[in-house]
Amino acid sequence: MAENNATRTYSLKIFGDQINVADDNVDVEVTLTDGRRFVATFFTIKNIESIMNRYRETGECLHGKYFWSSQMIIIDEIRPSLIFDTIDDLLNSREFESSFREILNNNGSGGC
Repeated sequence: MAENNATRTYSLKIFGDQINVADDNVDVEVTLTDGRRFVATFFTIKNIESIMNRYRETGECLHGKYFWSSQMIIIDEIRPSLIFDTIDDLLNSREFESSFREILNNNGSGGC
């Protein structure tokens, strides 16, 4: 799923099909007008609960006692409009580069 808005200073790609807005997570790639690219994963609280419940069954993460993810952003629902609003707020508050990870290597020669 790709979304763009002419008034924004970035473009956005949302990776995921058949998204459950209440219980899901999606990877989001943001490309700024200067060409730099960033990535983060957006989760709902319900999705984190579902993952931890699954971990209780599988034994992962001390049988669901904890959950972690790098570049994790928690939102109420997985909706493009909310993702855009969240990114706008992070950019305006200058917290964007702390919450997203920059993609430094595009040539496939190692790294991310």
